[in-house]
Amino acid sequence: MPQELNVGHRSKIVSSVAWMLMLLALAALGLLAWRSGYVRDALDVLALSLPACGALLMMVIGQALLRRYEWGRRLALGLLIAAIPLLPTLSAFAYGDVLLVLAGLTISISLIWPIRALGRPTVKREFV
Repeated sequence: MPQELNVGHRSKIVSSVAWMLMLLALAALGLLAWRSGYVRDALDVLALSLPACGALLMMVIGQALLRRYEWGRRLALGLLIAAIPLLPTLSAFAYGDVLLVLAGLTISISLIWPIRALGRPTVKREFV
């Protein structure tokens, strides 16, 4: 069986999605750390621990994308696909503001581009 050598550069889209996920995770952890000053009971701790686990998962996925692991690419695709319907619906349920729902829809529509880019065959070849 012939060996296939990948000679070339790393794509900027994968690196930018990885850094975007890691920066969003750091921002979420900072917001959760600020919000933890208002903890009153065990239910508040549970309500803060679930987003903290999600932020840590985003950090792990970003690191896996930077290191070009295939499981990181698949998890990033799953995370981005799950975020498309969640962003507008969570903003509608949380606040009910029309502008916030429109912002969630705009961000959801813009997530289609990195999803398509991570699924391209040229990008898939970068991953081990």
